Amino acid sequence: MRITSFHRVTLACAAIAMACDLVGSAALSPLLPSLKSELDVSHGMIGLFVGLSGIGYAIGTYPALRLSVRVGLIPTTMIGAFVVAIGTLTLAFSANFEVLCAGRLCMGIGSVAIYTAILAIAEASAGTERRGMAIGMVYSGMYAGSTLGPLISTAAVGFGRALVFGLLALVQVVIGGLAPLLPTFSPGSGTSLRETFGCLRSRPALVALWITGIPPFGL
Repeated sequence: MRITSFHRVTLACAAIAMACDLVGSAALSPLLPSLKSELDVSHGMIGLFVGLSGIGYAIGTYPALRLSVRVGLIPTTMIGAFVVAIGTLTLAFSANFEVLCAGRLCMGIGSVAIYTAILAIAEASAGTERRGMAIGMVYSGMYAGSTLGPLISTAAVGFGRALVFGLLALVQVVIGGLAPLLPTFSPGSGTSLRETFGCLRSRPALVALWITGIPPFGL
């Protein structure tokens, strides 16, 4: 049975966002010293490892949009959750730096697929009058995940990466399984890459990019 209530739809979308952001950049901070020691790599390489999530997010943005147009919003959400879970499993069971970096890249690519789809679902269920509320709920879930993430990493230091991140990957798959319960909306025809870059000629778009871009650089 599909969820039809606006509030339940946005809560489900927020829960999915939270699950995928439990392994965000800030979430891994408590784990990094022990991970650096275990892998015997430099500070710079650990910095690259953390940053690969953001790189994956950036390079996966347009493909995620095209995927949502081709296969639909719900399948895109499920694919994204599966890819994020694979990245989390590398944290659980791998002691190879290259494999961990690949997993970190997967987390970014999967996350942007999830956000592309669930933001569209939340907005479509809200209509024009409650669109801001829907977007705010999804981002609240994301920030909740960022807040809880360091607790997960701290637990991994104490109880072992295999147990903690293995369970987390399972949780991510289960929460991603909420996607088929969400209402089905058409993602539309999407935009071409040329049209997307054409938005950079818009002054409001450039101002918005600066506003949203400065805090991550600060972090």
